[in-house]
Amino acid sequence: MKNAIASHLKSVMYMDRGMLVLNKLPGLTCQLTGERHRKPLAHRASKEDNKFNLLVSGLQQQYDLPSPPLPVHRLDAGTTGCLALAVTQRAAQEMSRQFAQGAVHKTYLALVRGNKKSFKGTSGRVEDPIEYEDGFFKGYGEDGQPSITEWEVLADSPVAPVTLVRLKLLTGNKHQLRIHLANSLHVPILGDQKYSRNPTSEAITSQAQIPPDRMFLHATHLSLFKYRSGGGHKRVRVGIHAPLPSDFVGVCHQLEIPLSSLDIEGGLFTDGEPVQGEELPDFQGRWLWRRNSIKRS
Repeated sequence: MKNAIASHLKSVMYMDRGMLVLNKLPGLTCQLTGERHRKPLAHRASKEDNKFNLLVSGLQQQYDLPSPPLPVHRLDAGTTGCLALAVTQRAAQEMSRQFAQGAVHKTYLALVRGNKKSFKGTSGRVEDPIEYEDGFFKGYGEDGQPSITEWEVLADSPVAPVTLVRLKLLTGNKHQLRIHLANSLHVPILGDQKYSRNPTSEAITSQAQIPPDRMFLHATHLSLFKYRSGGGHKRVRVGIHAPLPSDFVGVCHQLEIPLSSLDIEGGLFTDGEPVQGEELPDFQGRWLWRRNSIKRS
């Protein structure tokens, strides 16, 4: 457990006076345990849940914070990438407001089972409303939750039926991307055992080493508004781009799927433009991934 927590503590990419952003590792359940955090529905505390409690406590100690950082959104346990935590209660309220109003922009990368011919065109939009029953996917229907996903084909493998796609999550329903890809586009995410009807084909496994229990969905970019204390242009959209995990990069290499240097290295953005350097002085912000990466090696 301690080794796992140490790895997660080294995954901090960005921090400022209001938030920190992790490059979440696979297998981390984003759920705090304890009575004040529990939902009315039955909740099973587990070692994985407790790991998140230990992580936020460790972050508090590591960065000398007055209280443990607060989660303002969630990622599935198997999803990697941008996970934002609020450093203060005030920041948590502001970030939660932006999430609720759709001001937070979220982009994902996924490897899916199927080649370019599996898609109708190179980009599109899925608007199938998702119905849930007791928190689980039931099907599509007019009474379902409004669900909007934009997709774009980036590249497919010349040696196996796998495609790299970029996804924009415009509504944040449970498992929305996984459901829309598997049930609307019929290209389930590689490694998604819940929504894939069939096991991964030998045409894929013969060309790449696919780790067991590993889903290739990565929250690659998250941006939200920050506010300067002075100056004419007070509102700034700050974006954090999370480097892909090494196993994701490795599978793409084995399948001959090209990746951009940004997706491999990550970076920091303001108003859609890359930041020169690693500091955002107006927000006491700093890019930490490079120094954390050095510590990991």
